[in-house]
Amino acid sequence: DSNGGTNATSFLTFTITKANSSISMLLNGTASNKSTNYPENSINVTASTDSTASITLYRNGTTIDNPYINTSAAGTFNFTAVINENQNFTGNNVTYFWFLSKAASNITLLLDSVADNKSITAGSSVNITVNLTAGIGFVELYNAGTFIANSSRFPYSNASTFGSAGTFNITAFMFSNENSTFNFTTLYVTVTAAPAE
Repeated sequence: DSNGGTNATSFLTFTITKANSSISMLLNGTASNKSTNYPENSINVTASTDSTASITLYRNGTTIDNPYINTSAAGTFNFTAVINENQNFTGNNVTYFWFLSKAASNITLLLDSVADNKSITAGSSVNITVNLTAGIGFVELYNAGTFIANSSRFPYSNASTFGSAGTFNITAFMFSNENSTFNFTTLYVTVTAAPAE
């Protein structure tokens, strides 16, 4: 200035870093992957955060509600919760998997109320009973490769008459479906010729 003085201005620089955001996600109350077997096919997924950012919840890459409560067929499901970065918080995400396995099916097969092979004479009948004791679906029943019937109501019974001599395999099949595994069981009916008169 005109008096020989100088002006000085001080500058201070402040760097304000974003706060780290935390995120929590629970699958049926547990913060970890989940493995269940059908019919335990219900899931409750909730996500929360300490930040002011909103959470987006995904199931296999598709946006879902938070909380997400649903039932599913067997499969593997990826649940991911995402917080997008905003002016005050960093972004963050968490992923867990739900492994929902098919139920192991189990079939019982009875010939005249016994789970064993049967010997009869030609012209006799055998009551064939099928029960699906584990799993969900249809069971198909065959006599020597010939379709007899199918049913999803158990126990299922069929009275079959064997008119000729031979050995006949009686087989019940439970075919794999979205929630149950394949299974089958076989018993044999041995038919001898009726005595000559």
